[in-house]
Amino acid sequence: MPEKNTVTWSTMLNGFAKSGDINSARQVFDAIPLRNVDSWSVMIAGYVSNGRYDSGLACFRDMMSDEGSKPDEITLGSVLSGCAQVGSLGLLMGRSVHGFVGF
Repeated sequence: MPEKNTVTWSTMLNGFAKSGDINSARQVFDAIPLRNVDSWSVMIAGYVSNGRYDSGLACFRDMMSDEGSKPDEITLGSVLSGCAQVGSLGLLMGRSVHGFVGF
């Protein structure tokens, strides 16, 4: 395969996440040399859609500490979905995300 680009990385990541193989998705995510909002969003959504809400929220916290990474509407939708599933801890982060969006 020729050199991988951000679309290639995100496609592989999404494929593993959608098939339920979140561990392989994480391996691909960890191998991405330069993450962008798409790769972060796919990883967060993968965790949330596979019932690993705490991991999805932790991934979002990592994204927020990664210089240059800003969440978009897709990212925030996944984070809020994860917050709704984890209860009181999610409520705190949900309020934080709500404030971030500026509703």
